[in-house]
Amino acid sequence: MKKKTFPILLLIFLLAIGCSKKSPIEKVTKVFEKVKSETIFNLVEVEQKQIKGLNILDFGIEFPEEKHAAFFAKSSVISGEKQQVEIGSSSNIPFAVFVNGKKQFVQPKRRSFEFREIAYDIFNFQDSFNLDFNKGNNEIVIQTLSGERPKIYLKEISPPGKELKLKFGKWVFSKSLRNNFTKTLDLSDLNWQNKKLVMQHSIETPKVRTYPREANNEWTYSNGAAILGLMNIYNYNNDESLYNYVKQFCDFTLTNYDLLRKDYFDNNSLRCADYRMFRKAMLDDTGAPTLPLILIYQKTKDEKYIPLINEMAEYVSHGQARLSDGTLCRPEPVEMTVWADDMFMSAPMLLRVALINDDKSMADDAVKQILNIHNYLWDEKAELHKHAWFDDVKEQSQIFWSRANGWIIWAVTDALQFLPKESESYNKVMKIYNKIIRGIIKYQDTDGIWHQVLNNPTSFGETSGSAMFTMAIAAGVNNGWLDNSYKDHALKGWKAISRKISNDGIVKDICRGTGIGYDEEFYMKRKRFPNDPRGLGALFTCAVEVEKLMKDQ
Repeated sequence: MKKKTFPILLLIFLLAIGCSKKSPIEKVTKVFEKVKSETIFNLVEVEQKQIKGLNILDFGIEFPEEKHAAFFAKSSVISGEKQQVEIGSSSNIPFAVFVNGKKQFVQPKRRSFEFREIAYDIFNFQDSFNLDFNKGNNEIVIQTLSGERPKIYLKEISPPGKELKLKFGKWVFSKSLRNNFTKTLDLSDLNWQNKKLVMQHSIETPKVRTYPREANNEWTYSNGAAILGLMNIYNYNNDESLYNYVKQFCDFTLTNYDLLRKDYFDNNSLRCADYRMFRKAMLDDTGAPTLPLILIYQKTKDEKYIPLINEMAEYVSHGQARLSDGTLCRPEPVEMTVWADDMFMSAPMLLRVALINDDKSMADDAVKQILNIHNYLWDEKAELHKHAWFDDVKEQSQIFWSRANGWIIWAVTDALQFLPKESESYNKVMKIYNKIIRGIIKYQDTDGIWHQVLNNPTSFGETSGSAMFTMAIAAGVNNGWLDNSYKDHALKGWKAISRKISNDGIVKDICRGTGIGYDEEFYMKRKRFPNDPRGLGALFTCAVEVEKLMKDQ
């Protein structure tokens, strides 16, 4: 028995040594293989998913053959108390709203339908009005006048993330020859039908997968960042499997564009596959998600990618809200908020499209975002960036979030590789780079990791931010921006990060997508999902820079 035990233990020991000697790129290639194995390039039809609390009354879908009828829709509404609630609506047809038999609102105009989701859980409607509800069950009835494919959206207006006061039941529909609004509601002559089942296209995903949320080939900023990381590996080692995956990703997006556009706009499938591409409400929808198409175009020069690249670039340049000085901002959590994240969501895309289109103004805009966002968010005492700037009160947010600082240093590091070294812009961005590096190394823990809240070592060691910082330091040494004394910070960082990666390609401790928090607790309690792509792109890029660093030793 003892004779058999020794060889087994020796084998385990040798396997452990072998694993520990994997190069950074070998280590993260396992992660890529895991992601690839859980990616299916196929659309499936599923029952339509919808934005929470949004009621879509599309009479053209319910009664496709009716061209001249007026329509009714009816539902129950449960209210926790007797209250008045503000409702937002968009419509292309005159309509009246009755609650418990009483007419409470009339929209009298025939007009074009306009509705926009302008940020996470924030919407622009054409109208807003108050409705009175009793405690308990209420009946709501919508009556339209006749018209071509009448459509109405209704939603309770509430702050993002807050529980809704009302709970709507299922809607039923009827058609009518009545074409005027009366004071009293008579429904006795109407025949009601249930809402039709509407299908939408979604990206097929495995029944069991590591990352449980968006598909790995969905149009998202996180997948855009992950693809950037993969192409950084490909540009280093010419691994064709990486290139083929990225090209398949891009071609899948383009192939399904028209079908999904029809889903989104014609069938009201506001959560169909790649819906962010059509929502175009923020830089998260338009900047970083476009990177895969840009990178493949730069490789193939295939013009089929250009229209969508330019569509998204137009939004980044002219569609996103800005402060008076041109700094990109968002309407959340309050109007005119500058986010650290948006330096990465904008600058890498702008710099690359500037090259494609030979458009210096886009490169200048990228530099402007880097300089301005840094100036708004930099805390001189801590030598870190805050997560946000609230322009309405001229104040920074309170917390030094790891990935917020990471997005910034990644964008800065990326920009230095595009700007002409003799330019004033390069020198200005380089000064910012050096300031950030001097600050960030102070917050590296003794084991090499950086924490979720950078100045709070009791917060968890966070993988995505740590990868971004390690990548930036290693790139600095590799490019001669930093002297060799910084090598140890990069190598310690990689050692800590590599402990977060299992042998079967699963990365842990990546903070989920995170809005602007007002206190430490918000950041400390954020969920972590394995193989969240919000950390993978930085991890892949980090592996390249650390491997270069190790080879130069």
